[in-house]
Amino acid sequence: MKIAYFSDTFYPQINGVSNTLSYLKKYLDQHGVEYRFYIPDYEDAAQSDDPRLIRSRGVPLPIYSDCRLTLPWLPRLNSLMDAFQPDLIHLATEFGIGVMGRYYARSKQIPIVSSYHTNIDQYTRYYPSLTPLKGNVKEYFKWFHRRSRRIFVPTDETRKHLQSEGYANLSIWSRGIDTALFSPTRRSEEFRRAHGLTGKTVVLYVGRVAAEKDIDILPSVIRTVQARHRDVVFVVTGDGPYLPALKAEAPEDTVFTGFLRGEELARAYASSDLFLTPSSTETFGNVALEAMASGLPVGAADAGGFRNIVRHGEDGLLAAPRDECLFADALCRLIGNPETAAAMGQRAIETANKRSWDGIFERLLDDYGQAVGRGLAAS
Repeated sequence: MKIAYFSDTFYPQINGVSNTLSYLKKYLDQHGVEYRFYIPDYEDAAQSDDPRLIRSRGVPLPIYSDCRLTLPWLPRLNSLMDAFQPDLIHLATEFGIGVMGRYYARSKQIPIVSSYHTNIDQYTRYYPSLTPLKGNVKEYFKWFHRRSRRIFVPTDETRKHLQSEGYANLSIWSRGIDTALFSPTRRSEEFRRAHGLTGKTVVLYVGRVAAEKDIDILPSVIRTVQARHRDVVFVVTGDGPYLPALKAEAPEDTVFTGFLRGEELARAYASSDLFLTPSSTETFGNVALEAMASGLPVGAADAGGFRNIVRHGEDGLLAAPRDECLFADALCRLIGNPETAAAMGQRAIETANKRSWDGIFERLLDDYGQAVGRGLAAS
């Protein structure tokens, strides 16, 4: 089977979608699957010269800079796709490149599957100028996915949500974790010394620093926790449009590492003691799984994908979305009971170890085969 992927984000950009597609590419290589990825060109970053990665230039989306608004030159796209002759087209994102892939598939009557990764319609409530567009965004997403023989969602929570919105042909494509990279063995006293963390209990946040991640509640949570427990330091790893405001509002001892990736990111996880992720808009929540593989108990919002990852009271604690007091209480419970936190951290490792990328991609290819064997979906 020959598969063409269309995505508005890819490596070297780091986010849940690009990470997943990078691991998928490795799996396809290992199993001899023929593929092409139609993806953005990041002019300011080193990129692979693999001819199976076809890049087009674009501009960052206003509220989600990890995705590029890119419209590939249609004659070039048609020529390359005609030469490749894919059996299936997988639309990984819903924007410019995804739309071009959808257009080509429809014109050539090639089967389509698509991925629903991000609750973009939920993001509109964090940006007042976009709130009036929420209904339009929801309708656009329904139109985009309408022809898909399979719509892949990362969790059962997202599947239920989309079913309630009238979506059909939903299949779960979960996420795995690289336990060779994210591991307690990456703990580094040098990292702790370099950031002034020696002798401290470290609470880590990793992710995009943006309004839709509910990051604005973090300063209040930090102050409440530090009022109850001395020697607690919060570390923020990531970048984004809300970073200047967060730096201005957070206590002075909050550590900002900036954007980290690879082994540096793995060291940040393993060198911390607890993990906090307040976002209520996640369809999956890769950062929680990375933290768990690193041996950290997770404090997460009781919403979205975290409900399908974190087992409350077993390998982490869930708190009502945007409830600053409950998030602070959850962290204080773990800080004040180190034996409980250690036991949760061990169970978190066990949870992460059960999520094999190979098994996840094997099921994905099975779904591909079933999708190709079906009749054409409605246009």
